[in-house]
Amino acid sequence: MNFNSLKLKQLMVMFLLLNLISLSTSYGKQIKTVPIDQHLNIKNIEDQISFLPLDGKYKMDDILSQYHNDDFIDYSQLEFPEGESTIWFSVVLENTSNQSMELFLGTSLFDYLEIYVPTEKALDIFKGGILELNTNKEYKKGCFSFGKIDLPASSQKRIFMKGTYVDGKYFQFSALPFTIYASESFHELQDPQDMFHYLFIGAMLIMTFYNLFLFMIVKDKTYLFYVGYNITITVYCLGLSGFIVEKGLSSAALQEDLINIPGALAFIFYVFFSESFLKFKTHYPKMSKALKYAQIGIAISLLLFVLGFRNISIAYNFLGAGLGYALVIITAYRISKISVSGRYFFIAGLFYIVAIGISILQMLEILPPYLWLFSSANITEMGVIWELALFSLGLGERINEARKAVLRKEEEKKELIEAQNRELEQKVRDRTFRLEEMNSELATTNEELHCTMETVYEQNQVIEKKNENITQSINYAKRIQSAIMPSEDYLSKYLREHFVFFRPKDIVSGDFYWATHLGNKAEFFLAVVDCTGHGVPGGFMSMLGSELLRDVIEHRKITDPGEVLQHMNEGIEQSLKQSDSQNKDGMDMSLLRINLKERKIHYAGAKRPLVIVRKNGEVEVIRGAKLSIGGMTRKGSDEYVTSVVEAEFGDKFYIFSDGYPDQIGGPDKRKFMNKRFRALLKDISHLSMQKQSKILDETLKEWTSTFRYGQIDDIVVMGFEI
Repeated sequence: MNFNSLKLKQLMVMFLLLNLISLSTSYGKQIKTVPIDQHLNIKNIEDQISFLPLDGKYKMDDILSQYHNDDFIDYSQLEFPEGESTIWFSVVLENTSNQSMELFLGTSLFDYLEIYVPTEKALDIFKGGILELNTNKEYKKGCFSFGKIDLPASSQKRIFMKGTYVDGKYFQFSALPFTIYASESFHELQDPQDMFHYLFIGAMLIMTFYNLFLFMIVKDKTYLFYVGYNITITVYCLGLSGFIVEKGLSSAALQEDLINIPGALAFIFYVFFSESFLKFKTHYPKMSKALKYAQIGIAISLLLFVLGFRNISIAYNFLGAGLGYALVIITAYRISKISVSGRYFFIAGLFYIVAIGISILQMLEILPPYLWLFSSANITEMGVIWELALFSLGLGERINEARKAVLRKEEEKKELIEAQNRELEQKVRDRTFRLEEMNSELATTNEELHCTMETVYEQNQVIEKKNENITQSINYAKRIQSAIMPSEDYLSKYLREHFVFFRPKDIVSGDFYWATHLGNKAEFFLAVVDCTGHGVPGGFMSMLGSELLRDVIEHRKITDPGEVLQHMNEGIEQSLKQSDSQNKDGMDMSLLRINLKERKIHYAGAKRPLVIVRKNGEVEVIRGAKLSIGGMTRKGSDEYVTSVVEAEFGDKFYIFSDGYPDQIGGPDKRKFMNKRFRALLKDISHLSMQKQSKILDETLKEWTSTFRYGQIDDIVVMGFEI
């Protein structure tokens, strides 16, 4: 026998003797004891625990020899320090029955735990704790560690425990206070747990593979979200119970990770599944948006958890996920009133909430920690099974609802076809009768036709004359419209170089360009306007638009382009009495106020942009407001905003109606489109303005050559330099 072995045996004998002496001499000190009798099942002994003050320095031999028994103080006074700490605890167990008892004392607290239990011949040491290797734990269940205690009849025994935190105390979902079990209760409650967990895993695997199979058949992403939620909530439940760390890992170090990370992912998949299942985007778009924000918040919280900000992450997950689940269940209740599948979803949510509620009450010790044989983790697992089973039934009911809807549509279609057939048969009979009558009248009609032809010839002569007069009137209107628009000489006075590409679809145009200058001649207004319609109606609108521009700028002296458009909008509504009629005519436009001295352009637009090709070839597009002048404008929907642009020498500026981009043609007979038009402007911007206008004309002719109907709208494009 070596010296160390002899010393250990001496220490054990001394511990036993002093334990008996201390217990026999301490009745007058009112030591808190834990009374144990044959009726014990499970008991929380936290109130009877005491600990050694943290400011002292203690030797393990002195503690185990009960030298410091009088120094232990009540557990309620314990405040865990920051950083690494080791705390000694003590509890006195008293067997008040007349028969010996086998007990199990355990907890899930601490990174490392040692339980010292005196026996008749030795000192039993049981290791435990979150970071302790599972192979070193003699009695364990999940992340819970236990020590075995043999307590003779009508006796007391003092137990010592040493708990260590490596980096300070932290929040634990699965925290279990000091609890003592009777042997029968311990085995009766703990032994069936593995069976419960394997049954849970089997049920979840069946539902996972079944719905994965359905996804591969119907290609509905709802089933994929269901599978994602199924897998993550399964890992969460098994992590909460400690099954994974007990069966698959070397220690319980990842216990909290296996709860928080799968829990956050389960919420994200739950929201995806509920949105797809209940069609939130269709029925409740605001709710869908709120849940998206909740998902983003949980994802950020998950990142914080991984980065080490665990307490913040856990607190947010409780709040965010709780509110998210509540919103989904409330919405599901509304949908359940009109949909059987929604009813399944709502009932599933109730099952889950009830299970979580019972589990929480068990953790708070409001309810017994075991209801029959079921722990809080088992209750949660049963709630999840019921929830996912009802979800699966709801998915099946949704398929039935879709099938019924298809059958209803087919039946309605069949009835419609039958009704149309009956109607067609009646029409055929009616038309046959009418044809017979018409045949009898045809002979008479032929006799009258010759006389009618002579009359028609005379009327054609009258129509041709009237058409000639109308065409002359429209041509005169064209001259008036041309006279109103600025001349080339006028534009050349204020613009360094420019071109106007003006192509009406008919004789007169609904698109027009307009220009004027202020009295100081340092500021020059330029506009391209696209009115509703073309031809004569568009011409009337162009006259009205031109007059309103002149009135607002020249007479009212309003010079801010955004304000000008606002007054134009009011003027159109008043002139066409749109508030009291069904008239929806209006116009789109780009309006520029060009400061020739400061080389600044003040721009405002109504659905028409300003395109700038800088001297370095860079293209800028300044977009106007998304509403027209007059027409379908809705008050408060947008504002006409003035933008200021600095102009440098060599910069090219373009304003235009939608006629050119909307022209149909090309090899595929499609619209020219804004993107292609801007690219064309960039490609020709280095040329002179006259050459640019010529290329625009040639490109338009080539593009429309493949389209049988030719030009479909009025076109105005203006390009200039200042």
